[in-house]
Amino acid sequence: MTRSISRTLALLIVALAVGSFAAFAHAQKKEKPPKDMLAKCEKHLKDKIHAGHPEAHKIELTKTREWQPSTTQSGIGGTGSMVGAENKPRTFEWTCVYDTKTQKIVDVDHGKFKVEKPEKKKK
Repeated sequence: MTRSISRTLALLIVALAVGSFAAFAHAQKKEKPPKDMLAKCEKHLKDKIHAGHPEAHKIELTKTREWQPSTTQSGIGGTGSMVGAENKPRTFEWTCVYDTKTQKIVDVDHGKFKVEKPEKKKK
């Protein structure tokens, strides 16, 4: 009788030890930003540009940096270009902050648009 009780207790202790180690390992694992974060940020940014500048077209975004301001947020940013009114090309810098827990965009910004000046030919 004591043998079956000791076996049961030993199995219970081993199961608890394995389970607590797995829970600890999972808690220590850093959350990576979702792979579709860039796609969500691009769509949100393009919608914001179109809302303020309906004539904007040929919007292109390039991701140049990534950061993590906290354990629940992740950010990306970069440069972009678009063709605006009067078919003038414009450049801008953009940023996007994403909440990794709720899988939602916290903030997106495109900064000021700069009109690209044509290069002057040297004589």
